[in-house]
Amino acid sequence: MSQSMSTIQSTLKDMPTKSAFYMPMAALMRWGMLVLLVIISIGLWAALMIVGEREIDVRKDIMNRAELQVESKAEVMSAWLDGLSRVGDHIVSSHLIQLYASEAALSENNDSVEQSLVQQLPYLQQAMVDYAEQNKLNGAFVVSSDGRVLMSSREAGTIGAEYKNIIQKSFETSKVQFSTLSDNDFGMITAVAKPILSLDDDVHGQKVVALLLSEFLVESDVVELLDLGKLASEGERAYLYQAGSEGLEWVNVGSLASSKVVPDSAVVSHSVGIAKLSTFRPMESLVDGKIAFASFTPVNDSPFVLGYEYIATDALTPLQSFKHTVYTLTILVVILVSAFLFVMIGHLLSTRNRQRVSIQEQAMMALVKAVEIRDPYLSGHHERVARTALKVSNAMKMPIPERSTLFYSALLSGVGKIFVPQEVLTKKGKLTKTELGKLQQHIPHAMRVLEDLHFDFPVAQVVQQMYERLDGSGYPYGAKEAEINMLSRVLGACDVYCALTKPRAYREEMSSKDAIKLMRKEQDKFDINVLSMIEKLAKEGQK
Repeated sequence: MSQSMSTIQSTLKDMPTKSAFYMPMAALMRWGMLVLLVIISIGLWAALMIVGEREIDVRKDIMNRAELQVESKAEVMSAWLDGLSRVGDHIVSSHLIQLYASEAALSENNDSVEQSLVQQLPYLQQAMVDYAEQNKLNGAFVVSSDGRVLMSSREAGTIGAEYKNIIQKSFETSKVQFSTLSDNDFGMITAVAKPILSLDDDVHGQKVVALLLSEFLVESDVVELLDLGKLASEGERAYLYQAGSEGLEWVNVGSLASSKVVPDSAVVSHSVGIAKLSTFRPMESLVDGKIAFASFTPVNDSPFVLGYEYIATDALTPLQSFKHTVYTLTILVVILVSAFLFVMIGHLLSTRNRQRVSIQEQAMMALVKAVEIRDPYLSGHHERVARTALKVSNAMKMPIPERSTLFYSALLSGVGKIFVPQEVLTKKGKLTKTELGKLQQHIPHAMRVLEDLHFDFPVAQVVQQMYERLDGSGYPYGAKEAEINMLSRVLGACDVYCALTKPRAYREEMSSKDAIKLMRKEQDKFDINVLSMIEKLAKEGQK
C-alpha cells in the first residue's frame, strides 16, 4: 500500500498544473482582447497623427492656393482699371480743353468764357462725342469742381449723384478715381474721374481745374474677370465686393439690385496678409451660405475687394481620399499584426498544450500501470475500455470532444483502486458485503485524485458516474435514468463488456456472445442504444 501511495504521489507531482502549463480559453480571450485593444489604440493614434499632419499640409495648400488666386485676380483687375484710367489721355492733355476748362472753371457760367473759346465749344463738344463713341462709353463729361457739366458727349448731359464722392476726391488728390458699379438701361457701368490740369503757370504751376468723367459699360469685362478659367478645380469661385453706402457689399453681376451687404469682419479676418494658417478654417459663404475656404484682398486705389471661395467638400476631397487610404491601411495592418500575434500565441499555446497532453498521457499511463501492477487481471483493461469506448462513440457519431472525454476517462477510471486493499482486488470468489464496500470506495478515492488535476474535458464527472446503473443498482450514489450522463453510460457498458471478456481471479473469461447475452439479461442496467452498438461491433469482430 505504501509503495502504491509513493507511486501515485510521484506521478501527481509530475502532472502538469494549470498555472504552469495551461491557459484557459477565458484568460486567452481576455489577453487577446487586451492585446487587440492595444494594437488598435496604437494604430488609431498613428493614423490620427498622420492624418493630422496631412490635414495641416492640405489646409496650407488650400490657403496658398486661395491667396494666389485672389491676388492674381486682383492684379488683373488692377491692370484693367489702370487701362480704363488711361482712356481719355488725349482729352485731358488737349491744350484747348485745358484752356477752356480753366476759363470755365473760373467763370460762374459758360457765357462768361472768352468769346474765342466759346467759338471752339462745338469742336470740343464733337471731340467728346467722338471720344465716347470710339470707346463705346455710356457717357463722357467734363465737370468743374462745383459739379457743373462744362461739356459732355450728349445734349443736356447730366451726371448722377453717386459720382459726387469720386469727383470731390479726385479734385482733392489730383488722382484718378473709380466709382462703384451701378446699373442703368444699358447695363453695368463704372465711372472714372480723370483730372484735367491747367496750362503751365510760372507763378502757380499746374492745378486741377476740371475732371473728365467717363462712364464705361463693364459687365462683360467683370464677368470675364471673375472667371477662374479651365484650370480651376470644382468648387472654386471668385466674387467681387465694393464699398457701398451701408458698408461692403457683394456685387451680384447681372442684378446689382439684389446685391447684399456682407460683414466686414469676415472679410478682414480672411484677407491676404492677415489670415493665419492656425485659424484658417472653412467659413460660411458670404454669398450663398455654403461652407467654404475664403480669401479676400482689396484692389489698389479702387473701391473694390476681390473674394475667392473654395467649397470645403471639394477642397478637402484629397484629404478625405487620404483619410480613407490611411484608415484602410491602418485597419489592414492592425488585422495583419493581430492575426500574426494570435497565430504566434496560438502556436505557442499549441506547443505548450501538446507538451502538456504528452506529459499528461505519460502520467496517466503511469497511474494505469500503478493500478494494474496491484491487480494482474486488470492488465491492459483500461486501454481496452478506452478503445472500445472510442469505437462505440465513433459509431454513434459523437462529437470529437466527447470521444476525447471517453478516452481519458477510461484510462483514469481505475485510479482509485490504488487505495483499495490488494487482498480485496485479487480475492478469488465472491466478495463479502464489507469487502464490496471497500471496493466501491475506489470512486471517492478517484475523485480525490482527479480533483486537483485540470482537464479540458469533464473526466472526473464521467468517472464518478460510470459505475451507476439506469435501474439505480449502481454506486456510489445509486443514481438512475436521466441522472446519469450519456458518456458515463457509454463508459460503464464498455467497462462491463471488457471485464466480462477477460478472465478475473474469481472466474474465467467469456466469449463476446456470452458477454452480450449476460448483459442483455440485465439490460435495464444499461443504455439500450449503447448496448446495441456494442453488440453490433462484437458481431463485426471489433472487440
